[in-house]
Amino acid sequence: MGRPLSTPKPGIKYPNRLRELRSLRGLSQEELAAQVGISQTEVGKLETGKHQLKVEQLKRFAGALEVPTGAILGEQDMPIPIRYRIAAFGGPVDSDELEPRKPLGYMRPARPVAEPEQCFGALVADDSADLIYPPGTVLMARRTEHLGGELPVDGRTKFIVKIFSTNLAAGDLQEILVGLLDQAVDGSLTLVTRTRNRHIRHGVALRRPMVSADFHEIQQDLAPRDRPVQYRSDAADLGLILGRVERAERPE
Repeated sequence: MGRPLSTPKPGIKYPNRLRELRSLRGLSQEELAAQVGISQTEVGKLETGKHQLKVEQLKRFAGALEVPTGAILGEQDMPIPIRYRIAAFGGPVDSDELEPRKPLGYMRPARPVAEPEQCFGALVADDSADLIYPPGTVLMARRTEHLGGELPVDGRTKFIVKIFSTNLAAGDLQEILVGLLDQAVDGSLTLVTRTRNRHIRHGVALRRPMVSADFHEIQQDLAPRDRPVQYRSDAADLGLILGRVERAERPE
Protein backbone atom coordinates (compact mmCIF):
# COMPACT_ATOMS: atom_id res chain seq x y z
CA MET A 1 0.00 0.00 0.00
CA GLY A 2 1.45 3.36 -1.01
CA ARG A 3 2.07 6.37 1.18
CA PRO A 4 -1.09 8.50 1.13
CA LEU A 5 -0.97 11.99 -0.29
CA SER A 6 -0.85 14.81 2.20
CA THR A 7 -4.16 16.47 3.01
CA PRO A 8 -5.06 18.69 0.04
CA LYS A 9 -4.99 22.42 0.65
CA PRO A 10 -8.13 24.45 -0.03
CA GLY A 11 -8.56 24.89 -3.77
CA ILE A 12 -6.62 21.73 -4.71
CA LYS A 13 -9.21 19.70 -6.53
CA TYR A 14 -7.04 16.99 -8.07
CA PRO A 15 -4.04 16.21 -5.79
CA ASN A 16 -1.07 14.30 -7.19
CA ARG A 17 2.70 13.90 -6.76
CA LEU A 18 3.86 15.52 -9.97
CA ARG A 19 5.81 18.28 -8.24
CA GLU A 20 7.56 15.88 -5.84
CA LEU A 21 8.48 13.49 -8.62
CA ARG A 22 9.68 16.26 -10.93
CA SER A 23 11.95 17.56 -8.16
CA LEU A 24 13.31 14.06 -7.52
CA ARG A 25 14.09 13.77 -11.23
CA GLY A 26 15.90 17.12 -11.20
CA LEU A 27 13.68 18.65 -13.90
CA SER A 28 12.26 22.14 -14.24
CA GLN A 29 8.62 22.64 -15.22
CA GLU A 30 9.82 23.81 -18.62
CA GLU A 31 11.94 20.68 -19.18
CA LEU A 32 9.14 18.35 -18.11
CA ALA A 33 6.61 20.19 -20.29
CA ALA A 34 8.86 19.72 -23.33
CA GLN A 35 9.17 15.99 -22.68
CA VAL A 36 5.43 15.52 -22.21
CA GLY A 37 4.40 17.80 -25.05
CA ILE A 38 2.30 20.35 -23.18
CA SER A 39 2.86 23.94 -22.04
CA GLN A 40 4.72 24.91 -18.87
CA THR A 41 1.56 26.70 -17.73
CA GLU A 42 -0.40 23.46 -18.00
CA VAL A 43 2.24 21.57 -16.00
CA GLY A 44 1.88 24.19 -13.26
CA LYS A 45 -1.90 23.82 -13.18
CA LEU A 46 -1.62 20.03 -13.04
CA GLU A 47 0.95 20.17 -10.22
CA THR A 48 -1.24 22.47 -8.15
CA GLY A 49 -4.29 20.28 -8.71
CA LYS A 50 -6.26 22.93 -10.61
CA HIS A 51 -6.53 20.67 -13.66
CA GLN A 52 -7.15 16.93 -13.71
CA LEU A 53 -4.66 14.58 -15.36
CA LYS A 54 -6.00 12.90 -18.47
CA VAL A 55 -5.21 9.23 -19.05
CA GLU A 56 -2.87 9.92 -21.97
CA GLN A 57 -1.12 12.72 -20.05
CA LEU A 58 -0.67 10.42 -17.07
CA LYS A 59 1.08 7.85 -19.26
CA ARG A 60 3.38 10.47 -20.78
CA PHE A 61 4.28 11.87 -17.36
CA ALA A 62 5.01 8.35 -16.08
CA GLY A 63 7.35 7.78 -19.03
CA ALA A 64 9.17 11.10 -18.59
CA LEU A 65 9.53 10.65 -14.81
CA GLU A 66 10.37 6.93 -15.08
CA VAL A 67 7.76 5.92 -12.51
CA PRO A 68 4.56 3.87 -12.58
CA THR A 69 1.34 5.83 -13.01
CA GLY A 70 0.28 4.81 -9.50
CA ALA A 71 3.21 6.73 -8.00
CA ILE A 72 1.93 9.93 -9.61
CA LEU A 73 -1.58 9.42 -8.24
CA GLY A 74 -0.39 8.41 -4.75
CA GLU A 75 -1.48 4.79 -5.12
CA GLN A 76 2.07 3.39 -4.89
CA ASP A 77 5.16 4.21 -2.83
CA MET A 78 7.45 6.98 -3.99
CA PRO A 79 10.42 5.71 -6.00
CA ILE A 80 13.81 6.38 -4.40
CA PRO A 81 16.30 8.26 -6.62
CA ILE A 82 19.83 6.88 -7.00
CA ARG A 83 21.74 10.09 -6.33
CA TYR A 84 25.38 9.02 -5.95
CA ARG A 85 28.15 6.75 -7.19
CA ILE A 86 30.28 5.20 -4.45
CA ALA A 87 33.90 5.16 -5.62
CA ALA A 88 37.40 5.84 -4.25
CA PHE A 89 39.76 8.54 -5.45
CA GLY A 90 42.06 7.50 -8.30
CA GLY A 91 39.78 4.72 -9.49
CA PRO A 92 37.68 4.28 -12.62
CA VAL A 93 35.14 6.97 -11.65
CA ASP A 94 36.03 10.67 -11.93
CA SER A 95 35.11 12.90 -8.99
CA ASP A 96 32.72 14.94 -11.14
CA GLU A 97 30.72 11.76 -11.83
CA LEU A 98 30.11 10.94 -8.15
CA GLU A 99 27.11 13.25 -7.74
CA PRO A 100 25.37 13.63 -11.10
CA ARG A 101 22.84 16.41 -11.61
CA LYS A 102 20.10 13.93 -12.48
CA PRO A 103 19.46 10.60 -10.73
CA LEU A 104 21.15 7.51 -12.17
CA GLY A 105 17.84 5.69 -11.85
CA TYR A 106 15.28 4.80 -9.21
CA MET A 107 14.92 2.11 -6.57
CA ARG A 108 11.55 0.45 -6.17
CA PRO A 109 11.97 -1.68 -3.02
CA ALA A 110 9.91 -4.86 -2.85
CA ARG A 111 9.04 -4.14 0.81
CA PRO A 112 7.39 -0.89 1.98
CA VAL A 113 9.74 1.88 3.10
CA ALA A 114 8.77 4.25 5.90
CA GLU A 115 9.05 7.90 4.80
CA PRO A 116 10.67 7.13 1.42
CA GLU A 117 11.16 10.84 0.72
CA GLN A 118 13.86 10.79 3.45
CA CYS A 119 15.89 8.19 1.55
CA PHE A 120 18.26 8.08 -1.40
CA GLY A 121 20.03 5.42 -3.42
CA ALA A 122 23.75 5.04 -4.15
CA LEU A 123 25.44 2.75 -6.68
CA VAL A 124 28.65 0.98 -5.63
CA ALA A 125 30.72 1.73 -8.73
CA ASP A 126 34.10 0.20 -7.82
CA ASP A 127 35.79 -2.20 -5.38
CA SER A 128 36.12 0.28 -2.49
CA ALA A 129 33.69 -1.79 -0.37
CA ASP A 130 34.07 -5.24 -1.94
CA LEU A 131 34.28 -7.05 1.41
CA ILE A 132 30.72 -5.96 2.19
CA TYR A 133 29.16 -4.81 -1.10
CA PRO A 134 30.36 -5.97 -4.53
CA PRO A 135 30.45 -3.51 -7.43
CA GLY A 136 26.99 -3.03 -8.90
CA THR A 137 25.21 -3.13 -5.53
CA VAL A 138 22.62 -0.39 -5.04
CA LEU A 139 22.28 0.86 -1.47
CA MET A 140 19.27 2.58 0.04
CA ALA A 141 20.16 5.02 2.82
CA ARG A 142 18.24 7.35 5.11
CA ARG A 143 19.56 10.89 5.11
CA THR A 144 21.54 11.91 8.19
CA GLU A 145 19.30 14.89 8.97
CA HIS A 146 16.44 12.47 9.63
CA LEU A 147 18.34 10.32 12.16
CA GLY A 148 17.78 12.52 15.20
CA GLY A 149 21.38 13.75 15.53
CA GLU A 150 22.70 10.42 16.88
CA LEU A 151 24.72 7.95 14.84
CA PRO A 152 25.52 4.40 16.02
CA VAL A 153 29.17 3.40 16.33
CA ASP A 154 28.59 -0.32 16.78
CA GLY A 155 30.71 -2.16 14.21
CA ARG A 156 27.62 -3.11 12.19
CA THR A 157 25.86 0.02 10.90
CA LYS A 158 27.18 1.32 7.59
CA PHE A 159 27.21 4.92 6.40
CA ILE A 160 27.71 6.63 3.07
CA VAL A 161 30.14 9.54 3.27
CA LYS A 162 31.44 12.29 0.99
CA ILE A 163 35.20 12.82 1.37
CA PHE A 164 36.78 16.18 0.49
CA SER A 165 40.41 16.85 -0.40
CA THR A 166 40.43 19.98 1.79
CA ASN A 167 37.30 20.31 3.93
CA LEU A 168 33.52 20.61 3.78
CA ALA A 169 33.67 24.41 3.40
CA ALA A 170 35.88 24.17 0.30
CA GLY A 171 33.46 21.71 -1.33
CA ASP A 172 36.22 19.94 -3.29
CA LEU A 173 34.58 16.50 -3.44
CA GLN A 174 37.19 13.77 -3.89
CA GLU A 175 35.40 10.47 -3.30
CA ILE A 176 32.26 8.90 -1.87
CA LEU A 177 32.74 5.83 0.31
CA VAL A 178 30.70 3.44 2.44
CA GLY A 179 31.87 1.88 5.69
CA LEU A 180 31.66 1.84 9.48
CA LEU A 181 32.12 4.78 11.84
CA ASP A 182 34.73 4.84 14.58
CA GLN A 183 35.35 7.58 17.15
CA ALA A 184 38.58 7.73 19.12
CA VAL A 185 38.90 9.09 22.64
CA ASP A 186 40.42 12.29 21.27
CA GLY A 187 37.17 13.07 19.44
CA SER A 188 38.38 12.26 15.93
CA LEU A 189 35.82 10.55 13.70
CA THR A 190 36.89 8.01 11.10
CA LEU A 191 35.19 6.02 8.34
CA VAL A 192 36.49 2.45 8.27
CA THR A 193 36.31 0.96 4.77
CA ARG A 194 36.17 -2.77 4.05
CA THR A 195 38.03 -3.67 0.89
CA ARG A 196 40.68 -6.02 -0.49
CA ASN A 197 42.15 -3.20 -2.55
CA ARG A 198 45.39 -2.16 -0.84
CA HIS A 199 45.45 1.15 -2.68
CA ILE A 200 42.29 2.34 -0.88
CA ARG A 201 42.60 3.84 2.59
CA HIS A 202 41.09 1.61 5.26
CA GLY A 203 40.63 4.47 7.70
CA VAL A 204 39.49 7.84 6.33
CA ALA A 205 39.43 10.82 8.70
CA LEU A 206 36.15 12.73 8.80
CA ARG A 207 36.82 14.99 11.77
CA ARG A 208 40.14 15.99 13.30
CA PRO A 209 40.82 15.51 17.03
CA MET A 210 39.45 18.05 19.46
CA VAL A 211 42.01 20.54 20.78
CA SER A 212 42.05 21.09 24.52
CA ALA A 213 44.56 21.77 27.27
CA ASP A 214 42.98 19.06 29.40
CA PHE A 215 42.83 15.67 27.69
CA HIS A 216 40.84 14.16 30.59
CA GLU A 217 38.20 16.84 30.14
CA ILE A 218 37.78 15.73 26.52
CA GLN A 219 37.38 12.10 27.53
CA GLN A 220 34.57 12.94 29.93
CA ASP A 221 32.60 14.65 27.18
CA LEU A 222 32.73 11.71 24.77
CA ALA A 223 30.32 8.79 24.64
CA PRO A 224 31.82 5.28 24.77
CA ARG A 225 32.60 3.89 21.32
CA ASP A 226 29.81 1.30 21.44
CA ARG A 227 27.10 3.94 21.89
CA PRO A 228 25.63 6.55 19.52
CA VAL A 229 27.67 9.68 18.94
CA GLN A 230 26.17 13.12 18.52
CA TYR A 231 26.74 14.36 14.98
CA ARG A 232 26.32 17.68 13.26
CA SER A 233 28.41 18.58 10.24
CA ASP A 234 31.03 21.28 10.60
CA ALA A 235 32.69 23.41 7.91
CA ALA A 236 36.13 22.15 9.01
CA ASP A 237 35.17 18.48 8.63
CA LEU A 238 37.03 16.41 6.05
CA GLY A 239 33.92 14.39 5.27
CA LEU A 240 30.13 14.72 5.25
CA ILE A 241 28.00 11.77 6.41
CA LEU A 242 25.19 11.53 3.88
CA GLY A 243 23.12 8.75 5.40
CA ARG A 244 22.75 5.39 7.12
CA VAL A 245 22.50 2.33 4.90
CA GLU A 246 19.21 0.49 5.42
CA ARG A 247 18.97 -1.87 2.44
CA ALA A 248 21.13 -3.32 -0.29
CA GLU A 249 20.13 -4.67 -3.68
CA ARG A 250 23.00 -6.87 -4.83
CA PRO A 251 23.70 -7.54 -8.50
CA GLU A 252 22.46 -10.87 -9.80
